[in-house]
Amino acid sequence: MKAGGFGRPLYEPKETHMTTYRVLRQHFGDKHYAKGDTREAQAADVQHLVDAGVLAEAKAEKAEPAPKNKAVKAAPRNKSAD
Repeated sequence: MKAGGFGRPLYEPKETHMTTYRVLRQHFGDKHYAKGDTREAQAADVQHLVDAGVLAEAKAEKAEPAPKNKAVKAAPRNKSAD
């Protein structure tokens, strides 16, 4: 502990967890959001918009599968092994 100081600050900010939302109806928030946009916000700040049907929590989308390399083909079967 430093001289004249305290062991920890009086105010410890909480970690802010941002949630991703999908815009269902256009609205003006901190900027203009059109239908289909995504928006990141704290749940407490946009709960009234979720209740009104303006926003919906975005679900995690599946990643696209890696494209198959069509140039690489399976090796031909060895005829001498028969």
